[in-house]
Amino acid sequence: MLENLTPPKIQRKTRIQEILDKLEPTDQTALMTALHDMRWSGVQLAIELRKRGIEISSATIQRYRVTNGITR
Repeated sequence: MLENLTPPKIQRKTRIQEILDKLEPTDQTALMTALHDMRWSGVQLAIELRKRGIEISSATIQRYRVTNGITR
């Protein structure tokens, strides 16, 4: 009776996706370009985004880059 019992899959958006969802398409493109541009350190990018009202940590940026295979 319970042999096919499995836990539900939790589908939670990442912080990056939450931010992208709130941005205009041109700003989405600019953010994605910056995230993939390794000339920006995670700390520098987080500081600049916070100055523009986007709350994000450098750890979130680093996690996104690692998860997506973005390296120098």
